[in-house]
Amino acid sequence: YYNNKNEPLIVEHSVDLIYDSDGNKVGFFGLGRDITERYSLEQELKQSEAMYRLITENAYDLISIINQNLRFEYVNEGPFKSILGYSKEEMIGKSILSLIIPEKREENLKLLKEGLKRGEGILETRIQHKNGKLLWVEVKGKTFRDKNGKIKGILTGRDITERKLAEEKLKILNQEQELIIQEKTKELRNSEEKFRHLYERSPYGIILLNTKGEIIDCNIAITKIFGYEREDLVGNNYLNLLKIYPEETKPLLRKMSHLLSKDDQVEPIFKPETIRIFKKDGSECWVDSEISSIRLGDEILLQLIIQDVTEKKKSEEMLKQSEQLLRTQYAELKELDRLKTDFISIAAHELKTPLISVGGYVDLILLREKDLKKEIKEDLNRVLNNVHRLEDYINRLLDVLKIDARKMELVMKPVNISRVIENSLQELDFQISQKDLEINVNVDKDIMINGDSFRIQQVFSNLISNAIKFTQKEGLIEISAMRNEDFYRFKIEDNGKGLTKEQMNQLFGKFVSLEKTSENFSTLEKGSGLGLYIAKGIIEAHEGKIWVKSEGLNKGSKFFFTLPAINKD
Repeated sequence: YYNNKNEPLIVEHSVDLIYDSDGNKVGFFGLGRDITERYSLEQELKQSEAMYRLITENAYDLISIINQNLRFEYVNEGPFKSILGYSKEEMIGKSILSLIIPEKREENLKLLKEGLKRGEGILETRIQHKNGKLLWVEVKGKTFRDKNGKIKGILTGRDITERKLAEEKLKILNQEQELIIQEKTKELRNSEEKFRHLYERSPYGIILLNTKGEIIDCNIAITKIFGYEREDLVGNNYLNLLKIYPEETKPLLRKMSHLLSKDDQVEPIFKPETIRIFKKDGSECWVDSEISSIRLGDEILLQLIIQDVTEKKKSEEMLKQSEQLLRTQYAELKELDRLKTDFISIAAHELKTPLISVGGYVDLILLREKDLKKEIKEDLNRVLNNVHRLEDYINRLLDVLKIDARKMELVMKPVNISRVIENSLQELDFQISQKDLEINVNVDKDIMINGDSFRIQQVFSNLISNAIKFTQKEGLIEISAMRNEDFYRFKIEDNGKGLTKEQMNQLFGKFVSLEKTSENFSTLEKGSGLGLYIAKGIIEAHEGKIWVKSEGLNKGSKFFFTLPAINKD
């Protein structure tokens, strides 16, 4: 239809039949109503609904409508299919709780009911994909009433799985960082406590100054060194402590004042200096003082490390005095030793001269006077023997002087040891035959050493002579040699009276003469006490060693000594 303005109209008709009293149809009547405006609204609504459906179906979020029973009445199929794997048909009529993981259902049910009651709400929860995979979603909802006046809820859900995983990682990272920070904080506190403990308990006094020279801190050791309490020092200027520092330290204080004016020091300023100070009670004290700079944050401080060296200083002074006294005493002893040596040397030479004359005259008398009585000849021979004995003793004294002065001169040349031993045994043949001793020599006839033949025979003769003295009649003496790398080791062993440990420790000393005190005690009978000392000096002059072994009294003795071998190459 068109109105009088030629505008289109939409008319809604309704027609009813008319009946007579007998129920017969006699006509009809009709009613027409202009619904153009309503029709236009309905068409606009259909277009709007189509447009919004298009939007929701092409959205990336999950969009749905639920009823008061929390069941789906509408879902945008595309996102539900791509995100959750469900088709529209599978979702319509299904409870939203069926998607939520079991452990979250009770909590989420409460939130959904509260949202429907309140008119809006938001929640984060975990839902399950059709294939079982778990997802995190954020759901926002608002309520509305449909055309029948029933309350519905429109929900918008978004997949936040990646965000939640990132948040979880960030949370874990934050927790780890927090633990690291806590650990570092604990370490710093422990470190601070440790260094504070070291600072306070250090045996060295420590003072911290700012660049103005003001004391900002000091440890307990400083109070003990200076005798002042901490409160007496902190806040005062170090350069003004003239009651502590005497006049002679003023140059050091001026130097410090100059250094305090600099703020760029990063190395120790100067080496430790030993200075004299005075304590609070006026007593004198010596300290080592070392200054260095340290940086605390942006502030540069001077650190003084002070050590009380009073006892050390006293000890040094006493040591200097003792050293001077020892030097004086050493010089006196050296002079006395020189005088003793000169006296013995002169006396020995002076004694040898008349002895030579006496011995010569006795020899001459014995040769010239053939008719002397037997008693006179015996007396003259006794005199001659004593002259030879005294000459031998003087020679031994001279040898001792040479050994002590390290001036024993050796005539070094190849020496056949077997011949040296033969010569020594020939010299001692009378003593050997008197005791009817058995002598076993186990020495290679070709053994050669580089040494002084006379001095080496002197050693063998002395050791064999001692063995003869301390071995009973018909006893046994064995002489042997063994090559050991670059030297020969010689052994002279007897089965005589033996030695105690104490005797062995004394045996190679000067003027050691063990006298016979009992039948079972071994001695160097009527000896000078110099033989073994001289033997030791001769062996050591040849770069060898000499020693003795014995298992005790009446168990014999073994004397060993070494001499360098001649290499045949």
